[in-house]
Amino acid sequence: MLALAGETLVDLVLEGESPLRFAGALGGSVLNTASVLARLGFPVRFLSEVGTDWLSAWSEAEMARRGLEARLFRHPGPMPLALVRLDPEGNARYSFHRPFQEAFRPEPGALRGAEAFHFGSLFALEARAAKGIRALLQEALREGALVSYDPNLRHPPTEGERSLVADYLAQVHLLKLSLEDARLLFPEGPLEGVRRLPIPLKVLTLGPEGAVAFLGEGEVRVPGERVSVVDTVGAGDASPPPSSPFSSGGATARPTWRPFPGRTSRGPKGGRGPLRPGLHRAGGGASRGGA
Repeated sequence: MLALAGETLVDLVLEGESPLRFAGALGGSVLNTASVLARLGFPVRFLSEVGTDWLSAWSEAEMARRGLEARLFRHPGPMPLALVRLDPEGNARYSFHRPFQEAFRPEPGALRGAEAFHFGSLFALEARAAKGIRALLQEALREGALVSYDPNLRHPPTEGERSLVADYLAQVHLLKLSLEDARLLFPEGPLEGVRRLPIPLKVLTLGPEGAVAFLGEGEVRVPGERVSVVDTVGAGDASPPPSSPFSSGGATARPTWRPFPGRTSRGPKGGRGPLRPGLHRAGGGASRGGA
């Protein structure tokens, strides 16, 4: 079983301005990743939070329709929203509306049996959610699960957010981030900043240039795939990190964690295979509307 934790919100993508007209879809960075994994046939447990209004009920039903085993903390209030406006190139600008004020408190034992745990996005940097995320992270490490993190930043991190990111990076086995994330975290040198991190495997997506992975002393680069961009909402979330259960051959492929930190022998050719499917899924996400 693969476990993921992150925010759930409803994406409202602007379709017209006179009058305002939106198309809605369930979204959230980690939720998008969980949905892709479920489509690939993996058993997926998704830990998140919802409100108590009708949109929250719809969101929970949509998670079930996607095949997710949802473990949800319920807040008294409406569902969070993300209003999305696309530029002529299909790139998204967001306006977030997050009504939840109470702390995120996942149930104890939520990760029992998990073989991998993935978390991230701005949700993991919210002060009210950080304690719950840290508790899940510690539980995942006790379970012996592989731990993966995707910062998915939307703005330059504050000093407090940088401290949280550093705390997470010190405990994960696998880091997946975009070039935009790297520029925000390491403005003096994004590529070298990621390369220097003492994390066994780092995967950096480079937009149209593809992706690069750093495994031990090795480096693997894969070129991007050309697609006709409709919008980029959730495209990066459709690219799970390679060399993990998130990109293995299917639900019957059982991952092995113990050798992971020492896997330094894979040369450039050996590492490209796992990267390509993620880039293909990301390209597919950008070539259609929504996540």
